[in-house]
Amino acid sequence: MSKPTLKEPYRTLEHQVVETMMAAYKAWGLEFPKSYSDYQACARALIEMFDIKRRPLAFKIPLERDDEQQA
Repeated sequence: MSKPTLKEPYRTLEHQVVETMMAAYKAWGLEFPKSYSDYQACARALIEMFDIKRRPLAFKIPLERDDEQQA
C-alpha cells in the first residue's frame, strides 16, 4: 500500500535521510530493511522528533575505539 507523500521541504529531507540510511547499511555490511516504506517510517520518526537539517559535517564523528587506537 502506498504511503502518503510529505510536502516540501520534508519530502526532499525524507529522501535524503533514506539515502543516507541506505548508504550506512551498505557501509556496515548490514541487510537492508524489507521495503522502502521501512526506511520512510524511520526517516519520518527522526524528522518528527528532531530538528533535522542537511549539512555535511566538517569532521568525522569520533568513536570510542579511535581513542584506543591512538593509545
